[in-house]
Amino acid sequence: MKKIIYISNPESQQIYVWKINTEHNTLTLIQIVDVPGKGQPITVHPNKKYLYIGIYPQYSIVSYYIDNNGLLHQVGIVQTYGKPTYLSTNLEGTILYCASYSKNSISIYPIQKNSLPSYAINTLYNITTCHSVNFDSINKIIWVPCLKEDMIKLFYISKSKDEYLINTNSKNIYLPLGSGPRHMVFHSNGKYAYVINELNNTICVFKIEKEIPKIIQIIDFIPKNFIGKCWAADIHITSDNRWLYCSDRSTNTIYYFNISKEGDQLFLVGCQKTEKQPRGFNIDDSNNFLIVAGQKSNCIAFYKINREKGNLVLISRYKVGIEPIFVWILTIE
Repeated sequence: MKKIIYISNPESQQIYVWKINTEHNTLTLIQIVDVPGKGQPITVHPNKKYLYIGIYPQYSIVSYYIDNNGLLHQVGIVQTYGKPTYLSTNLEGTILYCASYSKNSISIYPIQKNSLPSYAINTLYNITTCHSVNFDSINKIIWVPCLKEDMIKLFYISKSKDEYLINTNSKNIYLPLGSGPRHMVFHSNGKYAYVINELNNTICVFKIEKEIPKIIQIIDFIPKNFIGKCWAADIHITSDNRWLYCSDRSTNTIYYFNISKEGDQLFLVGCQKTEKQPRGFNIDDSNNFLIVAGQKSNCIAFYKINREKGNLVLISRYKVGIEPIFVWILTIE
């Protein structure tokens, strides 16, 4: 079993590829990939054999084959309507979705049998400042946080073979004014969702119901006596649904929350100072490690997770490319 980390570094136009040595808790750099543009969002196909990265200013999605050692080999490229902000696939890996924050749009790319995306079959416009595309646990509803609208737009996957998105305007979710919804994660029981809000450093807990999901908790993680601009970024949940982590770029901090057994409540437990401007981070599927990318430190921080208390223990730091943003951790059997 191999654990591989992929870090996108847009300003140096590279992907850094690291291997986690679980026996000694170290990282080994195994590849630096030159990307044909400034690469930001990363996602991996459910089959774990292909990695996709969105680039600019060429506005494209580049596909890489992942070999048995985790190394990347470029195999395709497809144009996008605007600058890619976020990439995700449906659970079956038959459709790739690309959100463009600057172009206020979502584009839909069928994934062919060879796992490469073809040209977009549809683009939805006027999705103002959409920041991510997120699937619920049963692959029926797509949640799209629209940051400057303080809204999450709900889309339903149609039953047609092309899987177009159908806008459900009557089921949009409105958040408190000035929230700025950005990224989100789901509890594995399918009953709850957690949304991080960039503009006021809060997390909204949603109960997923048949009609409109309802906000049942809003919890903030603004430090006491904080003066400045809130600038929350990323959010991730451990696969056992016990701990939730989020990052704040203003204070260069990772906050961690205990999740209630049912999943309906968060409890702020503590925080960890980290790399400068932690825009992206991720957790490995064993819930043992958390890796943070410092966009302004040009380093990643490698942490051990205390699975009982949730706190992070710094193991080491490593230099990467310029302005690292997205972190993806892949386990190869």
